[in-house]
Order: sequence, then structure tokens, then C-alpha cells
Amino acid sequence: MDAWMTSWRLDPLVVVGLFGIGLVYVEATRRLKRIGAGFPRSRRRCFLAGLAVAYLALQGPIDAGATVLLSVHMLQHMLLTMVAAPLIVLGAPVTLALRASSPGTRHRILLPVLNSRMVRIVANPLVAWSLLFVVLWASHLTS
Repeated sequence: MDAWMTSWRLDPLVVVGLFGIGLVYVEATRRLKRIGAGFPRSRRRCFLAGLAVAYLALQGPIDAGATVLLSVHMLQHMLLTMVAAPLIVLGAPVTLALRASSPGTRHRILLPVLNSRMVRIVANPLVAWSLLFVVLWASHLTS
């Protein structure tokens, strides 16, 4: 058995980042529950499952094998773009942020950012797909 198949890395940036994002999300759902405005458990499960898939794709044998085999590299892409990303979106993090934040934070920070011209442009499906294509092309077909 190749060594990469049993190898696990612990990149502190990925571990702390994913754990921190999960912690903030869970705390926001708890805050809503404390004020009597719950958030669906299914959304929390989806979001945390998306983070778990991202962790497995970026830290486990899949990440180690991605440098050895193109098929494993493509599996990593598929997990991140077609499994983790939709699960995270199904977790409705923007809705949660809007509902769990204080009115001041919501109106001073979140809504101006979400309604900004830049977010509207980047959130356009054609623009988002084009950006994904350019990033994948530039990162794979250049030295």
C-alpha cells in the first residue's frame, strides 16, 4: 500500500480555519435558540457536514494522493466543489448571520456588504462560473 493512502496532514491554517468557522456557526445557532428564534437542525447538519467533507479533502489521504495521482486530485476537486460547497450553502450561513446578529451589526456591516455592487457582481451565476473556470485554468495549466 502506498504511503499516501494512510497519511494525514495537520495544516494548522486549515484545521483552525474550519474549526473556527464551525464554532462561529454553532454559536450563532445557539444564540438564536436562546432568544427563542430557532434555526433548523438540518441546516446545521448540512453546514457541519460540508466542513467535514472539506476537512477530509484537504487534510487526509485524498490531499496526500492529490500530488501523486491525477484521479485523486480530481476526486479532491469534486469533493470540494460538488459535495462540500453545496452542503455549506444548504446550511444557509448568510441567513444565519443576518438572523443571529444584532440590529446594529446587521444594518451597519452585513447588509451594506451583501447589497454592495461587488457582491452582486460576484454572486451573478455567469460571473461566478467564469471566475471558477479562470481560477481552475490558471492554477492547472500554468507553471
